[in-house]
Amino acid sequence: MNFLKKKLETFFKIILVSLFFFILIDFLFGNLILKIINKDEKKPYINHKIYHHSLKKNFNDIAQWDVEYRYCTDSNGFKSSCNTISTKTFDLAFIGDSFTEGVGLPYEKTFVGIIANSNKKLKVANLGVTSYSPSIYLLKFKELLNEGYKFKHLIIYIDVSDMYDEGKKYRIYNDKIYTMKPLYLEKFQDFITWSFPFVSETVKKIKNRKTKDVSIVEHNGCSYLEKCFQRGNWTYASNKFEKLATDKSIKALNEIYELSKKNNIKLSISVYPWPGMLIYDNEESKHVKMWSDFCKKKCDNFINNFPDFFNHSKKYGYKTTINKFYIKGDVHFNEAGNVIIANNFLKNFKF
Repeated sequence: MNFLKKKLETFFKIILVSLFFFILIDFLFGNLILKIINKDEKKPYINHKIYHHSLKKNFNDIAQWDVEYRYCTDSNGFKSSCNTISTKTFDLAFIGDSFTEGVGLPYEKTFVGIIANSNKKLKVANLGVTSYSPSIYLLKFKELLNEGYKFKHLIIYIDVSDMYDEGKKYRIYNDKIYTMKPLYLEKFQDFITWSFPFVSETVKKIKNRKTKDVSIVEHNGCSYLEKCFQRGNWTYASNKFEKLATDKSIKALNEIYELSKKNNIKLSISVYPWPGMLIYDNEESKHVKMWSDFCKKKCDNFINNFPDFFNHSKKYGYKTTINKFYIKGDVHFNEAGNVIIANNFLKNFKF
């Protein structure tokens, strides 16, 4: 019996010592280990200590969003043409979520890339990243200014799903982005993420493996073209988060406006419809009214992309319009949709 007890004690000591050294190695060298392991990984996204997530710097690889495509970033971590010579001074800076980032398309075929290529003298920055919302726009803009970036004009492409993210997903606490989880849990997860990156990344990959077959265009059992699709239906369906979300969004945009004014930066806002809005909403959507009202005394431009898509829908039907301008089975614009957005900007934007 004593022999077995000693064996078990020895076994548990070995386990504890091994665990201690594993955690110590992760704490000291976790980021280096991940960099070596993930050197062939095709995802451009990384965590950010202040504004939650961003893009890797100098990323140049094949990314995948339904189809494979070339994805490049510059040394600032902004989506760009490949081999772009970086600067910290820009004429135009675009910020938004996945629509502005231009998921599924190389930079040159996104509306930001089309606008940039229309005038080679312009220095254009794409600050947009998937799953951004007004709280993140604010903190990223503030952080970039603190880091010495210069912008002449900031253009915010506000997505309809920003309200869902503001109401259900993100919040600002102590000038940092947190999710809506209890603060103690969020801080603990934050500590684990930054202190033990290898463990954190491994757990995340295990969770993602369990949900890899879940369609990106479904939410709580609703497809993106159904009226119940919560991420994009707040303008035409009842919900519990609209007031909180709109209040937070307007507060964040007011702070961006004050920051812009303080730094002599012009501010403009643009809006555009999701495919489901062509079915259930109208050209005078709450999304349009909310931001056109905000812009009356604060923006140099308010660029409304709703008329182009709704006029096409009235003429040819919403099915034809959705098939022509949006990625198949997805809420995002395809190349043709990005051309519409870019042309509207080039036609109506006043520098």
